[in-house]
Amino acid sequence: IRFRTWRDLKEGTWDDLSQFLPSKVVPYYLTPRGEALFIAVFRHEVAGAFDKVYRLTISD
Repeated sequence: IRFRTWRDLKEGTWDDLSQFLPSKVVPYYLTPRGEALFIAVFRHEVAGAFDKVYRLTISD
């Protein structure tokens, strides 16, 4: 999920970004930087085999 403030999270004003990631991955942390959101992920089933960082941006 993505939210701007803790209040947004509490009130349900957030976006579900999971459809942009492969299935069965667990986001470890989210980092906004510039016009992108960086999402570090890993898989529990195969330790170290699927560790990646995705960069999500808005496109027209």
